This record gives sequence, structure tokens and C-alpha cells, in this order.
Amino acid sequence: MNIQILPNWFKKVALITFIVSYIIVGFDSFIDGVVDGFNGQPYEYSEVAKSQRMLDFVGSKTVLNYLEIVALLSIIAYVITKEKVEDDYIKILRLESYQLSFTIIIFVGIVFILFDKDELFGLFDSITLFLWLYLIIFFINKRKD
Repeated sequence: MNIQILPNWFKKVALITFIVSYIIVGFDSFIDGVVDGFNGQPYEYSEVAKSQRMLDFVGSKTVLNYLEIVALLSIIAYVITKEKVEDDYIKILRLESYQLSFTIIIFVGIVFILFDKDELFGLFDSITLFLWLYLIIFFINKRKD
């Protein structure tokens, strides 16, 4: 099976898009943690407790949600981008990395289902963890040989 993937130059575009959108999305939570730390209060995760700093900058919570989706799509684009040398060995490494990442995510999901009663680990977190695991495993496998 030969899957059409993006050209190599698209890695730079996807990486820059990911970094910019993820910094904007993550800044709001980061500021909340810092402010709560200075106030001596324990950090509570709730949408109501979010600070308005980033919302004032981007306009609305909907824009932050869209930027979160853009960050996820950009890392997916990075994953499906060609390497400089795309041969059968790289295809095998991709397949092995997908398999191992998927297996790890299944076990992590089972552990969270058993022990995480607050359900703070959602779908977006699962997809993001899967993609990061894939990238790490692929990088290690590529450098190993």
C-alpha cells in the first residue's frame, strides 16, 4: 500500500504552525498556574477558572478551540510528511512506530479508565499523546540503525 504523503519541505511549515498555535493555546493555562501559585491556592482545573488574558488577546474561547485543532492538525501533517530519503526501510519504521504507539496508547487508556475517575484525560489528550509517542519512537528507531 502506497499512501500519498506531504513533501519534505512541509515539515517546516507544520512545525512552525504547531509551535505558534500551541504557544497561544498553552499560554492561558500557564498563566493560570502561575497566578494560582502566587496566590497560594491549589490549582483547580475548570473552564470557569480560566483567566481572561488570552481570551482578551484572541477574542473568544472558540478561537482558542480552533487554535487547538490547528495545533493538532499541524502535528498530524508533520507525521505524514516525507523524509528526505523515503525508502522501504523508512516505511517499515513508520509502521513499527505506529504499532508501538497504538499499543502504548491502548494500555495508557486502560490504566486511565481504571484509575482516573475525574476523566481529565480526554480524546484530545489521547490523540496528542499518540502523535508525540509516534514521533519519539520513529526518531529513536531512525537513529538506532
